[in-house]
Amino acid sequence: GDFVRLPMPHKKPVYLISNTDLVQRVFVQGGMDVCKGAMMKGVFDSVPGDPMPIAEGEAWRRIRRLSQPFFSVAGLRPLLPVMDQALDDHIDLMERYARSGETVDLETLTTLSSFDVNMRVVFNTQVPDKRARRIARCFRAGSEGGGIRWSLFWLPRPLQHLLSLHKDIRALPLLMEMRSMLSEQKNNPKGGA
Repeated sequence: GDFVRLPMPHKKPVYLISNTDLVQRVFVQGGMDVCKGAMMKGVFDSVPGDPMPIAEGEAWRRIRRLSQPFFSVAGLRPLLPVMDQALDDHIDLMERYARSGETVDLETLTTLSSFDVNMRVVFNTQVPDKRARRIARCFRAGSEGGGIRWSLFWLPRPLQHLLSLHKDIRALPLLMEMRSMLSEQKNNPKGGA
């Protein structure tokens, strides 16, 4: 159904929402009075700060107010040519792989294309392929660590982290790379979005 209640042992129940109107109501209109819960917080537990997917209350309102202009039609329109070019470049690369008959890791290619679009839009730059692949590996490890904590959210927090530790350690270089890129952008701004 559109709204499913899942009882959890020794925890508050989890609600799965699959109706787009209800999702809009929870994450956009109801951000001030909706608890994102332990499941979502487990995914982002190792991310510093208060990321928007798990922010609640006043923190959610502040982030939403700051980011809103960038996600409007008017805010995104100037970025569409940059996004289109990046995606066209990656589609061309995938077509070359398809014609060659070479086996490829589609998840890595998809991660690289998403990363490239973000880098071109936010920092107005392209990251060399070797560095981008290193970042994609770290991102994958971080996602897998979040997935472990998400699926085991009902366990005590220290045990969740112990079980995801091997993935989280492999994701640590991602934070260093992000810090390095922010520093490079600060020292040599190129006018990203």
